[in-house]
Amino acid sequence: MRKSLALIGLACFASVSVLILNGCKGQQGPVGPKGDSTVVSLTGFAQGIVCANCHNPDTDTTYYVWAKEYQWQLSKHAIGGDFDRNQTPCSGCHTTEGYVQRMLAGNPPEANWTGIVTSQVDASPPGCFACHSPHTNGDFRRRTVSPVSMISPMNGVANQTIDLGNGNTCLSCHQPRSMSPLMPQTAAATDSILITNNRWYPHYGVQGLMYKGAGAGGGFEYAGSTYSNSPHPSQTIIQQQGCPTCHMADATAGSGIAGGHTMNIHYTNTSGALAWLTNGCTQAGCHTSMPSVDSYVSVSASLTGGMGVRTFVVNNLDTLKLLLVKKAYLDTTTDAIGIPLATTSKPLHIPVTKAGALYNYLFISHDLSNGIHNSKYAIQLLIDSIAEMKKP
Repeated sequence: MRKSLALIGLACFASVSVLILNGCKGQQGPVGPKGDSTVVSLTGFAQGIVCANCHNPDTDTTYYVWAKEYQWQLSKHAIGGDFDRNQTPCSGCHTTEGYVQRMLAGNPPEANWTGIVTSQVDASPPGCFACHSPHTNGDFRRRTVSPVSMISPMNGVANQTIDLGNGNTCLSCHQPRSMSPLMPQTAAATDSILITNNRWYPHYGVQGLMYKGAGAGGGFEYAGSTYSNSPHPSQTIIQQQGCPTCHMADATAGSGIAGGHTMNIHYTNTSGALAWLTNGCTQAGCHTSMPSVDSYVSVSASLTGGMGVRTFVVNNLDTLKLLLVKKAYLDTTTDAIGIPLATTSKPLHIPVTKAGALYNYLFISHDLSNGIHNSKYAIQLLIDSIAEMKKP
């Protein structure tokens, strides 16, 4: 009796297994390379996809998906993107899942994220499927290349729309977030501002507004000074391709640790030395040659006294930081860059012109390029902010 029941059980298990396998298998498509089938029946997948074109290194001689995945593993997106910021609305940029929610909803502006971008319990860093949807689209086009409307952190300055072609994918997240109170656009010497929280800054992703530069409401521009941009914002190739022009340039053969999907420009090479990827800088229509990035003077020579842009910005950011700490405006105990020394119970009530220096310090520091994105603008903001902080 027990043997009969066991045989019946095995037969039932086999029948169910066949049904499950057939259900997963779906409709059989044309046979692709190495026997891989073309996907034609999986819901949400475009027809005609041949899996081996991307997932088999023997036949992937076009996309090099495995190489791109390895490059991404070396990127800040993979190891430093703060994907633990998985609550709403932060998850809309800090996680793949939240970003996909935004894109599927038509990429609405941040003010409309409520109810669209949700908290993500099972979150992952911004990865391949954030920027691409190959199984649905059938190719590796970017999810979005639409112009980006960036929130202005400056009271009285309209939101800025920027269009950098393929770079719009980057700018969809590398832009300011809302802040309160807004930084006044202009101020009299007697005007003051009340700062009540230590997140009073326009975010860490301010690269879009730094690129936009003068008059766009990125930095606090002091009365009596003239602000202008370096050639980058008006450079034809950058206007067409945006951030990938430099950050995703092909790396020198054999390095593989910069450019591409690492998006790194400053890196440690295989000999353990600090190095720069400048292949994007020296293409046709840009710089004819590129010496050391640290010593490169560019069009800002009159502002830096002939010092390299990056060296000047790094040194003067340190000077401004010390001045802000001395005034008890900036707290550097928990963050290397620092955060405003303000809370609800102990607000920071200071002149607007001094707050402008604090704001500019955080704006330039969070841009992370040390002046390279827009040297003339960043340098002038630094010079004016230091001069203000040295006043009584």
